Amino acid sequence: MNDDALLNALKSSDVPVEEEFLHDVTQFLAAIDRAANMPLEEAVPAEMMQVFTDDQWLDLLFEFQPGATIFSSGYDIATLHQGWMESGELLARQPVGDQYNWVIFSDTEGLVVKMLISEEFKALSLATNGKTFSEIAMFVWPELSEEASHEEMTRLVLAWLSDGLIIDAGVPLPEDARFE
Repeated sequence: MNDDALLNALKSSDVPVEEEFLHDVTQFLAAIDRAANMPLEEAVPAEMMQVFTDDQWLDLLFEFQPGATIFSSGYDIATLHQGWMESGELLARQPVGDQYNWVIFSDTEGLVVKMLISEEFKALSLATNGKTFSEIAMFVWPELSEEASHEEMTRLVLAWLSDGLIIDAGVPLPEDARFE
């Protein structure tokens, strides 16, 4: 079963399908296609992060696998897609009232569709928009102390490293930096 067949099955279903649902499915499938067709970059090994000082960690910026997409929907599209690919059946078509969040990317073993809790979704959204480690930590966990929010962020960064999602991490160069 392929993705075009899934869209056709949804459109021709006896059960009415909301436009918002079709839109989200189309966007999810586009993200899967993008991740599957981008060249895989070498992921940063966790031990490489030890080169940064504690102060540098605060300013770290992250770059992720090409084609990596964070995706959110009120529908459990990942379960629908997985069921379709495995059995050709349309499952999980109705919204449950929750917000579902995923990151979609490729790693050395193939396509990854990882469900995210809301904090990780927010953190990845901020990271992909050029926010630093410290900015992300303080925004996602404002109720925690600075130290506790940095610990939570470190936990996420280590998970992203383990997943092979991060391909580069570093601190911004000063504006007056010159290369010869």
